[in-house]
Amino acid sequence: MPASSKVVKTKENPQKRTKIADTAKALAAVKAIDFDCLKYTHEQLIELVELIFEEQGFLQEFGIPRQTLRRFLYQVKEKYNPNPYHNFSHCFDVFQASVFLLNHVDLAKKLSKLDRMCLMIAAIAHDLDHPGTNNAFQVMVSSELALLYNDKSPLENHHASLAFHIMKDPHCNLLQGLTEEQRKRARKLIIMVVLATDMADHGAHLKSFCSTFPVADKAPCDDFTFPANGEDELLKTLLKMSDISNVTRPFRVADKWAALVQEEFFYQGDTEVALGHSPAAMFDRRKADGPASNGTLGFVNFLAEPFFRDCTARLTGSEQMFENLSSNKSRWERRNRRHKKNKEQSAPV
Repeated sequence: MPASSKVVKTKENPQKRTKIADTAKALAAVKAIDFDCLKYTHEQLIELVELIFEEQGFLQEFGIPRQTLRRFLYQVKEKYNPNPYHNFSHCFDVFQASVFLLNHVDLAKKLSKLDRMCLMIAAIAHDLDHPGTNNAFQVMVSSELALLYNDKSPLENHHASLAFHIMKDPHCNLLQGLTEEQRKRARKLIIMVVLATDMADHGAHLKSFCSTFPVADKAPCDDFTFPANGEDELLKTLLKMSDISNVTRPFRVADKWAALVQEEFFYQGDTEVALGHSPAAMFDRRKADGPASNGTLGFVNFLAEPFFRDCTARLTGSEQMFENLSSNKSRWERRNRRHKKNKEQSAPV
């Protein structure tokens, strides 16, 4: 086990909570796609997770003491590194997007309470101890994680593994109240959906989801039953949508995340240069030309736009994500055109 997988004692007092004044208002806000977690302290984000788990009935249904949930969340917070993007705020951002989807997508409402809780746990844990560099970098430098997991999704395997190392502590074990059958399902599900966030397998996952759900669900009736492997395909897709949901937020929120992604990319590029490698253009701050939205537009055009088009077309209730994405894309394109025009006008004749 990598040294970084060790569970550490939290430096904060789990008994102390930063109270949110209006919990009802906060609960309503956290279920909307326009939520901006960057406005909140980490302690407030932890309280919001507690409120969601309580409102969803997870604590009572699965025998989770409130103190156990709180200790788990503080351990998780300690294991998220202070990267520009892959940090505890991103952890909550993905969790919150999963809450939005579970509360608005008609098909997601048909999932069992156990599956819903496990998706939220996976969202919380999905980038634990992220080093701020991607899988390709791990393989390139033969990092400890790349060697441990034989170059196969080293980061995602590490995130999932660390979640269960944290829960080995009975004071942090959210699954201790489950039956043996429930525990097996929970472990399988959490690992499965976290591993699905490896973008190297993105195309295969999307193809599988679209073949499982070839048309929009159209508000499934009460006696609806999922097709074979339907729950698993849906859960993987919901976490993948949540993981890259920052580009589907309102522009004022999405644009802040775009700048954070760019800064973390530059951090990896700087590290590669220091090691004597030549980073790809999007990671190389020496080749940066224009706003951070340059790189974001490449990501949107190549991956996010077709992904959210296909997913939102099949998941009634998620359409706002694609609408926001399309609007953001237009605004980023206009900004880039202005930058190009200004550059041309200022160039010496």
